[in-house]
Amino acid sequence: MTGLRSAFVALFAAGLLLMGGVSAAQSQDWWPIEVFDLGDLTADEFDALETLPETVDYVPLEKASQKWHICVLFPHMKDSYWVSVNYGVMDEARRLGIKATLFSAGGYTELNKQISQFDDCMALNPDAILIGVISEGGMKAKIAEAREKGIKVIAIINPLFDIEVDALSTGSNKIICGVAAEHLVNLFKDQESAKVVSLPGPQGSGWAEKCQQLGLERVIEGTNVELLEAKFGDTGKSVQLKLVEDALQTYDEIDAIFGTAVTAEAAVGALEEAGRQDIAVMAWYINLGSVDLIKNGDIEGGVTMYEIIMSRVGVDQAVRILEGKPYMKTMFTLAKVLTEDNFDSVPGHLLLAPSDWDLVFSVD
Repeated sequence: MTGLRSAFVALFAAGLLLMGGVSAAQSQDWWPIEVFDLGDLTADEFDALETLPETVDYVPLEKASQKWHICVLFPHMKDSYWVSVNYGVMDEARRLGIKATLFSAGGYTELNKQISQFDDCMALNPDAILIGVISEGGMKAKIAEAREKGIKVIAIINPLFDIEVDALSTGSNKIICGVAAEHLVNLFKDQESAKVVSLPGPQGSGWAEKCQQLGLERVIEGTNVELLEAKFGDTGKSVQLKLVEDALQTYDEIDAIFGTAVTAEAAVGALEEAGRQDIAVMAWYINLGSVDLIKNGDIEGGVTMYEIIMSRVGVDQAVRILEGKPYMKTMFTLAKVLTEDNFDSVPGHLLLAPSDWDLVFSVD
């Protein structure tokens, strides 16, 4: 077993420990939670490791010492994934007793709008900015400008590799997409070969490319799983549906579709309409729609990266930095493959926003 495969096996075991014995009713207590503290490692250096470091328990502050103001920037809130991030950020801001103001750009095609909203954030003179970037390269200058003005910048959810920020709360695309790819390799281990189409997310986002290269391509190299093509596109459902339909028209033989949670939602109907339900669908992250598909066995599985934990930790990191308290500069969550067989073991408060959660754009 290679170091990489050993790391994934260890990660599965850690994910099981993380999941055990907690009910959704305990949602007010999300800590302690197992995470990776990168210490002095950069995100790239972490992803270059052959074996994973030991996890540590994350415990947030009880309350902020004063009513700090954080401004929050999201790519969009078009699906339940980012609704869950909204829940994590705003609920944690309330718990800590700070003020939060949120802007949503409306999609991964809206880089110029996120840049404009970043200016709107700075005009509010916040103590810190939390940002899920649309494009790493596109936001680099703005993030540097804010930090030069003394505004702390914490990146959440979407990882950054080439931009200096005050803190980062996210996950490793190598791990997240790697465990999804490992699941596919195991699924097809008894076949002579298996052909996969990958729809990892928007071109230029940075995380979609990392998912493709460090996750899927690295894991399937040397196995019987063959990558037919990688198609990049926005995570809007109409875009992902078009990509799935194009793949079905292009290739007569497909054994699996590997993609985003929205890809999985779009693929189920498209496969049914095409009469090709023998194709396995694997989501490298989950949202509310894909959760139902997993629980019903309509797709092979999906990966939880604990976006609510990323969101809560990002808020806690901001407060810790502002108050001069010890903090993790870079925190990565664990990842776990969820299937029809193991889904009931998941504590709901770590997974997705409550079903009755309404979007919140400000906390005073």
